[in-house]
Amino acid sequence: MPRERLSTLAVLPDDVTNPLLWRLAFDVTAAHQPDQRGDCRNLQIQPARNWT
Repeated sequence: MPRERLSTLAVLPDDVTNPLLWRLAFDVTAAHQPDQRGDCRNLQIQPARNWT
C-alpha cells in the first residue's frame, strides 16, 4: 500500500503560485531524516552524488 503524502492533507497557503512545487517541497521537508552531521538518511531524498 503506497504511503499517503502529507502535502495532500496540508492547507495550501494563499500566496502559493505553483501548488505542485509547493507540495513537492512540503513532502521532501516532511521526509527529511537528518543524522548527527545533518546528512539525510532517507534514500528517497538524498542527492545523486550519494548514490554512487
